[in-house]
Amino acid sequence: MAEAEEIARLIGKVRFRLGQAHNIARAAETCAAEDCRERVFRLLEELQGLAREVGHLV
Repeated sequence: MAEAEEIARLIGKVRFRLGQAHNIARAAETCAAEDCRERVFRLLEELQGLAREVGHLV
């Protein structure tokens, strides 16, 4: 696979993971507004995992 194709594939993975993180962050905001603290913390843990994964991809 050419280097440019590999870079494009990695960027696609990063974009996908960031989209997931965005959706989770919106859900966490909603839960925070509804004072669902336990759910907020679980969602934040998911965000942390996605951020770590994106960091490794980059």
